[in-house]
Amino acid sequence: MKHTGFAAAHVGMLLWALLIAASFSAAAQVSQAIDPILLTGLRRYFTGRGGVSRR
Repeated sequence: MKHTGFAAAHVGMLLWALLIAASFSAAAQVSQAIDPILLTGLRRYFTGRGGVSRR
């Protein structure tokens, strides 16, 4: 296991938080340009609930 310094760990957490925060504004902009039905289909496809039974 790699030991990371205190400052490096906090910088990593800050960068991760900024990435997540930026994704909300990016999703808001993209959702205005995409048809709601297509967006729902993409969400179902990427979450694995595309209507196909998996047994």
